[in-house]
Amino acid sequence: MLTSAASWSESISSSGATEPAQPVTPPSRRHAFTLASGVVADAPDVPRIVATLQAFLEGSEALRAVLLLDRGEAAAPLVVDCLLDGSAEVAEGENVRALADYEWLDAAPLGPLPPLRSFGPLDVDFSALTVTAPFGALDFVARSVRDTAALFPGRSVLSAGFESTDPDRPLFLTARRDEPMVATLGDEEYELPRGWPSE
Repeated sequence: MLTSAASWSESISSSGATEPAQPVTPPSRRHAFTLASGVVADAPDVPRIVATLQAFLEGSEALRAVLLLDRGEAAAPLVVDCLLDGSAEVAEGENVRALADYEWLDAAPLGPLPPLRSFGPLDVDFSALTVTAPFGALDFVARSVRDTAALFPGRSVLSAGFESTDPDRPLFLTARRDEPMVATLGDEEYELPRGWPSE
């Protein structure tokens, strides 16, 4: 992914927020994240984590959800990568393995998920770097990503990809507790206004 100095003039026009977002260093490559927190590095309950992400995908019809799980400074972060088709992959450092369905299908999600729904492909104008989704759709899906990310500890990062009107370029929204969300459109990545979306 590349950063860009171009402004995103109406990046979240359907939400009523019109301030240009500023470009940030791309966090989209899963091993590029770094974490620094005091979270205790307990053994993660991988089946429940996968069940949580898969429930999010099923309810929102997002294409992909990638979680970087904060396990504290003493442990390598765990990356859990799930697709809408039910496949899941877990990576810890260079150790990567696929999870079979039976490893997580009977697990319960970590907690109640936020309200979820599908809006179909989001109407994205990549030439103008604008999102003209159905009214309120962008706010809703962003809130669902942010609130699902809050189910995970510390400075964990959740990134979810949603279908856009260009099938080759989904819209990714990334959330981490107490930080502005990040949106990725094609090769352009922007930090969104702090506090958006509102409760």
